[in-house]
Amino acid sequence: MILVEKKNELLKKIAEILDEKEINMTDKITENTFDSLGILALSAAIDDVYDVVVPVANLRRVSTIEEIFKLVEDAENE
Repeated sequence: MILVEKKNELLKKIAEILDEKEINMTDKITENTFDSLGILALSAAIDDVYDVVVPVANLRRVSTIEEIFKLVEDAENE
């Protein structure tokens, strides 16, 4: 289960990576949302907050911020 504190911490880190003030779970992600360094930063942020590894290839396939958290939850349950 994803704890609210960790969720908020990761949302903040994702906003920083995207250079946004705030993001929402329903925000859309396109293939241009994260550049190569951004996707690596996202992977590192997930590892830092949740201590799990989500493959970059899986992160590239998500279409919303919410799907990132689904991948994190799946990785925690493995």
